[in-house]
Amino acid sequence: MIETRNSEINIEELKQRIRLAVERREAEGGMSFAKASADLFDLLAREGFSVDRWLDDSIGADVEAVPDLVLQPEFVPQESYHVNDLLKYHDFQFLWNAYRALLKRDPDEVGLNTHLRELRSGRVNKLDILARLRHSPEGDRANVPIEGLRGTALLRRAYRLPVIGYLFELAGIVIRLPSVVHSQRQSEIYLIAQQERIADQLNQTQRDLLARLRNQDQLLESLKRVISEVANEQKQLARLQHQQLVAVLREQPVNGHEAEVRVAEPGPSPGPSEDQQQRLDELYAAFQTHFRAGQSVTRENLKAYLPLLESAGIGSDILDLGCGRGEWLELLQEAGMRARGVESNRALAGQARERNLAVTEADAIRYVHTLPDDSLQAVTAFHFVEHLRLYELIDLLKQILRTLQPGGLMILETPNPKNLVVGACNFYSDPTHQRPLFPESLEFIVKELGFGNTSIQYLHPVEGSPFDHDDEAARALHSWFFSPRDFAILAHKPDRIEEESEVDVNRQGTGHLVPFWSSLNGQFFGRPGTDDELIFREVVDDNEYRLPAKFGDQDVVVDIGAHIGSLSYAVAARGAGKVYAYEAHPANAAIASRNLAQFGARAVCRNLAVWRSDVSDQVLFNDRLDTRSDRNTGGHAVVYNTEGIAIQSVGLDEILREASAEFTRRVKLLKIDVEGSEYPILFSAKQLGIVDEICGEYHNIDSSIMPDRAKVPGAPQNFTGEGLRDFFEAAGWSVRIKPNPSNNNLGYFHARPA
Repeated sequence: MIETRNSEINIEELKQRIRLAVERREAEGGMSFAKASADLFDLLAREGFSVDRWLDDSIGADVEAVPDLVLQPEFVPQESYHVNDLLKYHDFQFLWNAYRALLKRDPDEVGLNTHLRELRSGRVNKLDILARLRHSPEGDRANVPIEGLRGTALLRRAYRLPVIGYLFELAGIVIRLPSVVHSQRQSEIYLIAQQERIADQLNQTQRDLLARLRNQDQLLESLKRVISEVANEQKQLARLQHQQLVAVLREQPVNGHEAEVRVAEPGPSPGPSEDQQQRLDELYAAFQTHFRAGQSVTRENLKAYLPLLESAGIGSDILDLGCGRGEWLELLQEAGMRARGVESNRALAGQARERNLAVTEADAIRYVHTLPDDSLQAVTAFHFVEHLRLYELIDLLKQILRTLQPGGLMILETPNPKNLVVGACNFYSDPTHQRPLFPESLEFIVKELGFGNTSIQYLHPVEGSPFDHDDEAARALHSWFFSPRDFAILAHKPDRIEEESEVDVNRQGTGHLVPFWSSLNGQFFGRPGTDDELIFREVVDDNEYRLPAKFGDQDVVVDIGAHIGSLSYAVAARGAGKVYAYEAHPANAAIASRNLAQFGARAVCRNLAVWRSDVSDQVLFNDRLDTRSDRNTGGHAVVYNTEGIAIQSVGLDEILREASAEFTRRVKLLKIDVEGSEYPILFSAKQLGIVDEICGEYHNIDSSIMPDRAKVPGAPQNFTGEGLRDFFEAAGWSVRIKPNPSNNNLGYFHARPA
């Protein structure tokens, strides 16, 4: 117990005691927590550091490396080829080199797997594949001369003629019989030689592994000993920190969060005197200045949130909880938005007011309790909720939900414990922190309390990772030590459901929602006087996409351009196990989330613009929607706009990675209807091979008006249904193109792996 009733805290004496304790511990051979963290980061970020090199040094780098086994000659690109230059390669290597020679690029995953499957099945041979690649639209554009292919390909085509083709092939076999026997003997000798080389390689590898394994036991024992020592050291250091800092500061209402005051004697304990509180506030303000990022860095990090408010049409009635020095309020003021803050720390609140910012000095939770219902458009809290105990957090969230207007936005940013340096070390540098909040746990609490349309955004990744490799061990180390340091929960207050079963969606001219009843016996909401119901009827009742009557509970569906959720609703109602919906317009995304809520965790809608997979973190712009003059609520595009509602983008490959659980399961259906963005989305994707079926709407766009940012380097530049056909067929897919009879500018496509 710490006696606090009659003692006055002397800050300078406290700091001197801490310094002496640290010096005494270091003199005894211990290491300070801060120094241990700094040494670890210095090791990991050191130029040239790699896990492989460290393991080699530990296990024994003197073991002779086994040379790579090469069974086929190296491919050398040329301007022209003879067919035999490529036929000497086999299986996977043959296909890889054929793509590089005839199409002048590496093969895409879908095309490679399709051709490899056909080649191994015996349905086609290498000549068939060479002819197919050379005479594809992409092969014609590359126009690589290949001698000896044309005559052989024509002869192979003649073999396929009814009846007479069989006679041609039989005659060819008889004529080539001596050559076939000779080739068979050569193949036998070649295979025996290759088997001997493989056996030698395996024997050498076995000897090398045995040599390494002899040293591994000693390494593991050393690692166990080091880990045990580090764990004990951390426990002792944590206990010392708690005794010398946390115990003192947590006994006081630091930063506005009152803690229970434990005393040696029974009876109530008075709060700190005015002078004590002033000293504590000044101490914590100095602490923030010393340990937190400077104001310019903080401002730069917070700028990422401005487009969220702009896209939601929020310009006033913004409250920032725990506003600190006021960097966020300053940004909002410069952007022409009206906002105010609340800060319990007298010193920090004073600094903010000196910059002419509207800041109230008060406890944040108590302050929110005093606000009227539906009075705020947005509530923000940056690095605030980690200071609260669980019951305080729940109380605060309930009050935020009460005070937000329908459709209002809440933003909570807090440290990311998935980064181990943050969650196990840096988080505890602030003695007023309670405990790290796990992202999914915080999102669950927010949802359970009644917020809707929630999402998690990870922020501020650590630069200079030495583990940025493809192997599994490096990815794990990268995630533990160099993943984003912070995350944010974005959530909205749901719109009210009126007595007439109408829902007020948002303030962007979207009007009210009325219920539609479908052939699937479910309720669905849309905007009256618009095309919402027409689109719903076409997709759900008329089954425009020819969906099966039932989906399995393991089936995964991705809906790109979800509009108000018609297709996602249709597949979820048919039993799909998981539906991922993406809609770029915030008004449509809000309605889609409302319509999919009945399916719980099986269906999720995200307000993101799906875009190219070869670029990242690109902000696109959507049109502002006014249903009073625009019936077509699904015809708005991000491909052309350079201004409007700012929308964060995400690549299709990243979506497929999540939907397939890191490519461990297949995606049953991918639907795309994105008003022209289908070309950059598909042409830049590398993971389409994980999908069983792709369908959607295409738009015929002249290349001269397609923006440069939508043109993928090295990809087709034909942005029409025929260009889409060429793309899929070159990748080994079968595709059906169906033009719209009433509109020459668009049509429908349906593709499956061949």
